[in-house]
Amino acid sequence: MGKMSRLGWLIGIHMGTFPVFLILAVTFNFKNHSFIPAYAMSLFIGILG
Repeated sequence: MGKMSRLGWLIGIHMGTFPVFLILAVTFNFKNHSFIPAYAMSLFIGILG
């Protein structure tokens, strides 16, 4: 049960922070013209929470 609640918490955190990191990735895309690395990094940070 504790494992399931932890999983749900991680998913909730990820879903809550992902739009923010997606916006950051788009911003980095406009600044550096490197969308893929920025997106990958934002996704990685989002997964880590």
